[in-house]
Order: sequence, then structure tokens, then C-alpha cells
Amino acid sequence: MFAFDFDDVEYIGDRIFLVSVGNKKGLVTEAGKVILPPEYAAIVSAGPGIVSLLKDKKFGMYHLKNRKLLKPVYDRNVIPISSDLLVAYPGWRIRVYRLG
Repeated sequence: MFAFDFDDVEYIGDRIFLVSVGNKKGLVTEAGKVILPPEYAAIVSAGPGIVSLLKDKKFGMYHLKNRKLLKPVYDRNVIPISSDLLVAYPGWRIRVYRLG
């Protein structure tokens, strides 16, 4: 396990922990390796093995098992439509991403 100064720690699956420092959220492995630094306003479950990210009023997504990051640059929440497909909204367009 790890020893850091977090205000809160919650296991979210695939040997990954959601951590809080003040009102910011991040992700770390069970060995204490930082996956996403605690700089996000929100990190919430968006489906099995997928978390939605919010940073600076922009949305992104992180796939826990594949360790794939879709950076938070979208104006609307990114939506998983299957285990390996995501729909994102850059501006007025729609973009589909494959995680596999």
C-alpha cells in the first residue's frame, strides 16, 4: 500500500484508488503511483471500468483497465456507448473514439 497525505481515499476497482486533496480529485495505484494527479474537480463512475473527469469546466474520461485517458477538453460529458466506444462533443461536432 501507500502512505501519502490525502484527505480521502476510496477504492474504485482494478487496483486503483480515488484520492482527494481538499476539493480536488485524482487517481493512484495500490502501489502509490499517481495515474491522474489530484487536480480534477470531479471523477465519477461512468460505467464498468470507466470514470468521467471534470477539470476547468471541461469533460474527459479514463478507462481503468486499459489505462487510456481522453483528456478533459470537451464542453459536454463524454458518453460510453459500449465497453470500447465513447462519444465526445468537441464544439458542435460529434466524435466517436475506440478505446481498444
